[in-house]
Amino acid sequence: MKLSRQLVLLMLGVITLLLVVSLVISFNNTKQFVENQMVSHAQDAATSLGMSASTAMKDNDEIITTTLVNAMFHAGDYQLVQVFDVHNQLLVERSLDVQVEGIPRWFISVVELELPIGESVVMDGWAQAGKIQVISHPGYAYRKLWNALIDTFKGFIISALLILLISLYLLKRVLYPLAQIESQAIAISNRKFDPIDPVPETIDLKRIVEAMNHLAQKVGQMLKDADERAQQFRDRIHRDEVTGLSNRQHFNEVLEHRMMSSDSTQHGILALIQLYEFKQFNDKHGYVAGDELLKKTAQALASALDGMESIHIAHLSGASFSVFAEDMSFVDAGSLAKTLTSALATLSSQMQGFMDVGHIGVACFDGNQTVTELLSMADVALRDAQSESANSWCIYQQTTDDTVTVRTASQWRDTIESALNKDWLVLQKQAVFRMDGKTILHEEVYLRLLEDGDKSRLMDAGKFMPMVQSLGLAAMVDRKVIEKALLMLSEKHEGILAVNVSPVSLDDADFVNWLEKTLLDMKDIAVKLILEFSEYGIVKKLDRLKTLQQRLGATGVQFSLDHFGRGFTSFAYLQSLDLQYIKIDGSYVFDLKEDSENSFYIRGLTEIAHGLDIVVIAESVESQSVWEVLPKLKVDAGQGYYLAKPA
Repeated sequence: MKLSRQLVLLMLGVITLLLVVSLVISFNNTKQFVENQMVSHAQDAATSLGMSASTAMKDNDEIITTTLVNAMFHAGDYQLVQVFDVHNQLLVERSLDVQVEGIPRWFISVVELELPIGESVVMDGWAQAGKIQVISHPGYAYRKLWNALIDTFKGFIISALLILLISLYLLKRVLYPLAQIESQAIAISNRKFDPIDPVPETIDLKRIVEAMNHLAQKVGQMLKDADERAQQFRDRIHRDEVTGLSNRQHFNEVLEHRMMSSDSTQHGILALIQLYEFKQFNDKHGYVAGDELLKKTAQALASALDGMESIHIAHLSGASFSVFAEDMSFVDAGSLAKTLTSALATLSSQMQGFMDVGHIGVACFDGNQTVTELLSMADVALRDAQSESANSWCIYQQTTDDTVTVRTASQWRDTIESALNKDWLVLQKQAVFRMDGKTILHEEVYLRLLEDGDKSRLMDAGKFMPMVQSLGLAAMVDRKVIEKALLMLSEKHEGILAVNVSPVSLDDADFVNWLEKTLLDMKDIAVKLILEFSEYGIVKKLDRLKTLQQRLGATGVQFSLDHFGRGFTSFAYLQSLDLQYIKIDGSYVFDLKEDSENSFYIRGLTEIAHGLDIVVIAESVESQSVWEVLPKLKVDAGQGYYLAKPA
């Protein structure tokens, strides 16, 4: 029971006790008072009647005596009047039952009044002529007691209500800091560390609030320090010190994972970029100028590719840079090469007399090449570009290209719209297992497209989703996928499904409104749904994601980030999001070893995530050796072909 409720009950108990005590004391005092009045009333009546009836009784005139008794009895409140002669023989008697209008009978039966007898002796000279006895009627006394009880009760109830209201107001003010402390504790668990302000004046509560403020500050600082340490460690092993881009080691890991993972990139473009005569530039202008040129090159490439998703830029060594564009096909290679060449052209002013800035070699990945083969193809293209002319680029030409189906944008639109209209979008599920290898945490949904409605020809999402996004159809596809997932959940009545949502769909107001209404109408199903966003794409739309989380807060839907760690963004933004899961990018997991640099990064990440009550899942678990390392790094669950294939 809450403290405020306990205090309210205590106050009600005290007030009730005071009411009872007050009523008892007041009632007893009133009763004693009216009983004294009845004594006086009866005695005065007996004395007065005795004096009036003395002559009649002396003359034995019963008629006059009776007349006097009747006159007094009918004129006053008397229960009994009796006249006795000298021999104690009853001469006259008048009596009346105890009945009082407006007074409950139970009250009369419960409250017993002492009925005093007023007695007067009638004298005949010095001799006694008789006596008179009078008992006052208790009706007046009962009425006075009842009215006094009611008035006292009403007055006390009104006073008690006023006292209670005032006490509740004061209690609310006094206990308000406790409510603030409770809210602060909840906020800390939600990764918010705002102090309570102002601090209450009550000494005890002031100490508690100050202690909570200090705790919030310490916890916030601890998480910030942990974030910074993990960030520094990741930068040290994966980021080039001069340019801030990925280094060769990290780029090779990303490239290998994207190309070799069982369900990752289906096609892409690799571009190798090399500044021309960089050694001569260093010899002539110095290494400081050379480092500055490398920084400008990195900035130019990043600026030219800004806004394009799934782009990985790296500084390999010296004058060499690389770009890997996921989900781009052969038809996009020329456009990418021109974009990179234009970026290099902006560096001519930095070259200080060197008009030939650099060259670009491009190779296309179609799912049939190894990492070594793709790098060799791009290197051959780079050498061809260097042998052609200044600032040139070259695309490696494959001898066969039977595996690549080339479609124009219009053809892609027709294909995707047909799939939407004819329900050719198919969902496959891949289980995410806890570290016991048996318990399923949830299942992730993978989208497939039936080419021309043929169930034997499934096109992976990696082949068509880039075109879906570029054609502005992402919200339509996401809506169809979520509808299918909700239908699956409603039919199965168990399990949890994670659905990938394109970040660009958050810019579609109609989609967001539909999602909110649908999940509010299906709360019992929504709690089994996880909306999953790629970290690389959502990091630029954090405000949109926060707004979506606020709007869907009442639905119970959960949120997850996948491919976590692809970029070099700070972990700090995790504290501002209400996430239940993060999935570590497969490039950190694919070939994980216990003593590798990636294992130290994953361990730091899990510590931060667990401090934020976030479940950590490893992607691309495709070997037993990797699966055996993950528990030692405190990872909560895993996903990959070693554990289960999409089905």
